[in-house]
Amino acid sequence: MGYSLDEVKGRHHSLFVDPAYRETAEYRQFWRDLKRWQIQAADYKRIAKGAREGLLQAIYNPIFDAEGKPSRWSRAPRISPAARKRRRR
Repeated sequence: MGYSLDEVKGRHHSLFVDPAYRETAEYRQFWRDLKRWQIQAADYKRIAKGAREGLLQAIYNPIFDAEGKPSRWSRAPRISPAARKRRRR
């Protein structure tokens, strides 16, 4: 996304989404689902440094501790194949 670690460390995820999208029911539902430890997988529109739009394909998957309780998230983002196709044109 073009940011350095220092630019994003400690900042909320909403830094990467369109300000209008932050206010939607869909975005709130995304966070409710994560709080319930539900796996999320989709293409997500994100805002890169310099206000450039990008499309990421990401999977948010809970990681379980030794007792079988969810304890943190694994995130596996990559540039969406659809976005790659548009770049090549």
